Amino acid sequence: MTYFRTRHVIGIALALGACGGNTTNKSAPDAPAAMPDASGPPNLTLTTQGSLGARLVDSQGKTLYFFANDIAGSNASTYSGAAWPVFDVQTPIVGEGLSASDFGRFDRGGGAFQTTWKGRPLYYYANDTSAAPTAGEGIGGRWFVARAYDLFFGANSTVTPQGSTAADAPFLTDGAGRTLYVYAADTRGVSGGAPTSACGTGCLAHWPLWPAPASLTGLALPSTVQAANLTSFTNTNASQSQFVYLGWPLYYYATDTSAGEVAGASIPSWYTASPGWNGTMTQ
Repeated sequence: MTYFRTRHVIGIALALGACGGNTTNKSAPDAPAAMPDASGPPNLTLTTQGSLGARLVDSQGKTLYFFANDIAGSNASTYSGAAWPVFDVQTPIVGEGLSASDFGRFDRGGGAFQTTWKGRPLYYYANDTSAAPTAGEGIGGRWFVARAYDLFFGANSTVTPQGSTAADAPFLTDGAGRTLYVYAADTRGVSGGAPTSACGTGCLAHWPLWPAPASLTGLALPSTVQAANLTSFTNTNASQSQFVYLGWPLYYYATDTSAGEVAGASIPSWYTASPGWNGTMTQ
């Protein structure tokens, strides 16, 4: 297994002086401050045990989780309670397939800290056991094992997505937390047929498509999303492959430049989509 190691860089003072004891100390130029030693066995690794794909665990093999209500990269948690204890490690020592630079740490207040992975706060589930190590998966449609997701969820109290009757219900985002939208003017693809995009060149300048790779095999998805519901088609308006959810092409809104932003939800005919949506468009 490959380990990543943080090395100390220490400026070495060179004593130069005359016989009379007149000494001048010089440090190596631009020497950074010493960092905590990150040697030793990994305290964060990926495991593929079970059916949920490669997921993040701590040094004891305990599963770590994401909360969909948290906004990736905000360095803030929207949950506080005993059911989902926060995870924190001062110095990440990572195993194979992980990069220490993807981990961060923020101050929750009162002397408590929490570790993030890819900008998302990490939690345990209090009711996980050795017999049920991922019992927290999918709870409330908002808690999911920590993975490098291709598609994930967000929530916002001002947004009611298609397929839900409640504001702040989870809606689709990409893995980095950017909100995804569907367009009511598009023609849904049904029975395996391709959809038709009504978003032309000018429209796409404001609503960039979510580009799909050549192969969708092996996408990392939350357990509440069926892989068959996330497909792709060639958008002839852009001559590019585009992700499709339940027959509807998926777009970004150009004004949403960061995770958690939902400015596109206020534009007529454009909507976020609930992960539990059946694909029927209502306006």
